[in-house]
Amino acid sequence: MIEKRWYTLADGRQIYRAVPQSRSAGSGSSFPCPRVVNDSIEPTWGADGKLYTSMSAYRATLRPSGNPKGEEYIEYGNEPIPEYVPPAIDEAARVEAIKHAIHDVETGNVPVPEYVPLD
Repeated sequence: MIEKRWYTLADGRQIYRAVPQSRSAGSGSSFPCPRVVNDSIEPTWGADGKLYTSMSAYRATLRPSGNPKGEEYIEYGNEPIPEYVPPAIDEAARVEAIKHAIHDVETGNVPVPEYVPLD
C-alpha cells in the first residue's frame, strides 16, 4: 500500500504526495520480488580445456587450483583498465622529419603510386 503525506514547501504551499517506500539494501527496483542472478552461460571453454555452462565453474578454472598449468588467468572483460599514458614525443625528431618531408616534396623526390589495371 502506498502511503501519502502532506508536504509544506518553502513558500508555504502544501502538496499531497506519495511517500517513496524504503527499499531493503541491495534491492534493484521497487518490484516485489527477490533479485535473481542466473549462473548459466553459453557453452564456454575453460582454462582446463573443458566446456562449461556454469559461470562459477568456469571462473574456478581461471584460478591456479582449477587448471592443470597452475596459472592465474584473467577473465577477459573484468581486468582493470590501465591508466592512459600518452606516448613520449621527441619534438626535435618530429621537426626534423617534417623538414625532410618538405625537402623531398620540393625537390620532386616523392614516391610514384603504382596503378594496377583492373581486369
